[in-house]
Amino acid sequence: VVANTCGPYRFFGEQVVQACIKSGAHYVDISGEPKFIETMQFKYNKEAEEKGVYIISACGLDSIPSDMGTVFVEKNFNGVVNSIETYIESFYTGEDQNGGGLINFGTYESLVEEL
Repeated sequence: VVANTCGPYRFFGEQVVQACIKSGAHYVDISGEPKFIETMQFKYNKEAEEKGVYIISACGLDSIPSDMGTVFVEKNFNGVVNSIETYIESFYTGEDQNGGGLINFGTYESLVEEL
């Protein structure tokens, strides 16, 4: 299993996905970049499936609140859950010790590129 934690994924992720499929290693990442996630699914799903390789994205902070909400609804909803729409708002406040912001540069760069 390869755990990829090096973003922005739109710049650095695809090569890792390709290498995992080629070598037969499962892949997980903490990407919160919808374009990257969808592109990898469309481009590599068939090949990964044929090789028995799992490609799993969004295993990080960005996705945990919506995932937990989905699990809660599935466990507590009487009936079949056909779809769920989630919205997440997050923000940082304060400054670090050097007077700068608190957001990781890779996260910031991913956010800017995603817009």
